[in-house]
Amino acid sequence: MTPEHLQSLSPAQVRDAASDSWRDRDWQRLLRLEERLRQDALWHGLWCALCAIGARHLGRADAHELLREAVRGGFIEARLVRADLYEAFGTDDGWAETAAAIAANQPPQPFHLTGWPVQEPMWPLRLCRLPGEREELLQSRLPQRRSGAWETALATLVWVATRWIHANHFLPAEDAVQILDLVAEGGRFACPAYATVLSQSLNAQRVPARCVRLLLATHHAGVGRAHRVTEAWIDDLSKWVVLDGQNGLFWCDHEGTPLGLAELRQSHQQPGPRPDAICLARSISEQRLDAWWDYFAGPCSTAGRLWAPAKLGLMCEGHPLASESTQPDARGLYPRLDLPSVGLAAIEGHPALVLGCVNPYATGFYVRTPAGTSTLGMDDPVWRLEPAPPGDHSIEIGVTTEYGQLPPHVVSYQTA
Repeated sequence: MTPEHLQSLSPAQVRDAASDSWRDRDWQRLLRLEERLRQDALWHGLWCALCAIGARHLGRADAHELLREAVRGGFIEARLVRADLYEAFGTDDGWAETAAAIAANQPPQPFHLTGWPVQEPMWPLRLCRLPGEREELLQSRLPQRRSGAWETALATLVWVATRWIHANHFLPAEDAVQILDLVAEGGRFACPAYATVLSQSLNAQRVPARCVRLLLATHHAGVGRAHRVTEAWIDDLSKWVVLDGQNGLFWCDHEGTPLGLAELRQSHQQPGPRPDAICLARSISEQRLDAWWDYFAGPCSTAGRLWAPAKLGLMCEGHPLASESTQPDARGLYPRLDLPSVGLAAIEGHPALVLGCVNPYATGFYVRTPAGTSTLGMDDPVWRLEPAPPGDHSIEIGVTTEYGQLPPHVVSYQTA
């Protein structure tokens, strides 16, 4: 490799030649590249130490000085060349001090993320929602949206429950606009129609909602063994809640907290009085409420997935059950739609948080720090971690929807 040839090499070719020389243990070729390698950004980070190793193998007197130069320059990547370094210098007096100096060059990690919200693995939400133009048409027929998600859900529940008087007529359509058109012509339908209209109406008002099928414990034969309701994520409550569109009711515990499907099924399996039924559309006797309560005893189908205890009857009212999949519990079916996710990115060389969420109606995020609150849009949900004094720090992040800011979650980090 002549001096002229060395000068003709591009920086990338110099790196390739040095790497090949190291791999082949061709120390003479490596050291012929020394002057070009000194111009490389990795000189102190790698090449200087490798040249020191090569110089030692070739008996050059400046081997130790090259190694000291590497250490003074901040060399820390002993891991990459540990075996070569030890072979060349490990038996020398003062090696322990050199190794310690290399280790001391390792700077502290400037940022450690120590706590952040985590969403559990989940199945797709499968909301019961109309496509764009149909949803806009439905919106124009709905009562005025309230300021809060829970108030909106309750007003919509009453509105749907009073559109028609229940009758055991079923139709394959899952289109709230079509159902309401038929109702306007005198049509009367069973629980699936109520659940469809309620779920799609809530989604049109940016309240995430889907239909749920409930089965009695003895669902294999007879009639009336299944019931269809709606479950909705309520921003104000930060939870999923069951809403019965046919009966205009919801269930709550004895402290008044509205309940979701998993909570209702768990309550049914425990001794004691049933949860309270809040009937908004009409009066329902206690005996009838007991009958509706029994639907939470058996399997249920959420987002196309049937979940039930280990013993699962495969017939319903004399017909085989159909489901995309089965599972023994509600895992993966009830994501926290108020929970932001935290990804990582860089802004001008500084670490940053990339916020996300699974709420289909999120409008953005907010970040609270001791200096104030910042808002981020869905198109650019990136927040830079600013330098801070060494120690522990925390911020609050949260999701925003058209109903306001959802509860905050803490992100904690350490700075060095």
